[in-house]
Order: sequence, then structure tokens, then C-alpha cells
Amino acid sequence: MMLKDGSFDEIFWWYNGVSILKAKFNDRRIIQLDNPTLSPEPPLKDKALWFDPASVKGK
Repeated sequence: MMLKDGSFDEIFWWYNGVSILKAKFNDRRIIQLDNPTLSPEPPLKDKALWFDPASVKGK
């Protein structure tokens, strides 16, 4: 429900936005790592559930 109506993103950015912007992800190199021992339970393919630092463009 919160993902669909946008309230999750609103709360996420309210509590984390300043720290995320201070981290300057656009100036950093992000390395993706695979974890072969990770349980298949986490819904990794559902992009709505995960923060993507590459998506930060000066919000």
C-alpha cells in the first residue's frame, strides 16, 4: 500500500534524505557484488523495495 501511494518514499526521504545527499553518491564509484550464499527469499528483482544510489540526482 505505501509503495503504491508514494508514502513510503516520502517517509524514507524525510528520515534519510539529508544523509543520502551528504553522501554524494554521484561522486562515488558503486561496486555491485553478487552474494552466492544469499537466501533466495529476498525479492531482489523488485526494484521498488531497494534503494538505488544511482537514482539520486539532487533530490
